[in-house]
Amino acid sequence: MSNPKSHPEPSATDNHTPRSAIALPGLTLGFAIAVAMWGVGYITHLGGAWAPPVLIFMLLAVVLAFGGFLTARLTPAAASWKPTLIAGLTTALINFLILGSVLANPGEGAEPLRANWGMIALGSILAQTFLVMLGGHFGARANPTDPSRNRSCEWWLSRFAIVAALSALPVIL
Repeated sequence: MSNPKSHPEPSATDNHTPRSAIALPGLTLGFAIAVAMWGVGYITHLGGAWAPPVLIFMLLAVVLAFGGFLTARLTPAAASWKPTLIAGLTTALINFLILGSVLANPGEGAEPLRANWGMIALGSILAQTFLVMLGGHFGARANPTDPSRNRSCEWWLSRFAIVAALSALPVIL
């Protein structure tokens, strides 16, 4: 028995996809990509053993592209670029929590931010979104007629809760 207030599930042949079917996967998977990136950062700096910056950069780029691949793969094929774009932007905005420490200029004069903070911020958003969209380009072509791509809002909200719980795991351990 379904709730009469809930949105009907889109079929594989629908041309119209509800906004929640676009926004929720993008937000959920964007948050998951950011958590995965933070996990890579945590592991590569674990125990004081610093990995080479080039290795960290490559691992983070792979996480972004693979996250885009999964986002496009798990969302309705007709509109898979929209949740992938939302996921890329969500990831970039969440990663501002870390980027802020790079942009800050504490104790060096009256200026609280680096002189080129705008270029760094814009470059970060564009680069992360581009890598997620690049992965999404390939993910959209992987089995585009799979009916399991149509997921309910409740499914995405439950996945968001799982990712949120997993994001606290390093703090607990």
